[in-house]
Amino acid sequence: MVGAIAIASLAFTAAGTGPASASPHTPVIKGASATATCHVQARESVKIRVSKKVGATALGLLPKGEAAKRSCDNFEKGESHHLCGTTSSYWFFVDYKGIKGYVPSACVEAVA
Repeated sequence: MVGAIAIASLAFTAAGTGPASASPHTPVIKGASATATCHVQARESVKIRVSKKVGATALGLLPKGEAAKRSCDNFEKGESHHLCGTTSSYWFFVDYKGIKGYVPSACVEAVA
């Protein structure tokens, strides 16, 4: 678990109101430094995958409520997915206890 770490604002930009590449479901992390180490916390247990595809080989599991390391600006566009009640095409590259791979942004919450 992530103890007393402040939660960074996670907002979604509306099309045309953010960067040129922003879509309606582009995660934007406010108040985070590009060089700092941040975390994601699993909303549900989620598989850590070798690539940004739902059917990619699973390397391990990020259990519900657990946190994994990530760089503060590393969400990436990948295969679209409808998981954990949300549709998105963004993924985070994480390191959970030495297991390094991708988790769908819909199933995790970005924390500082």
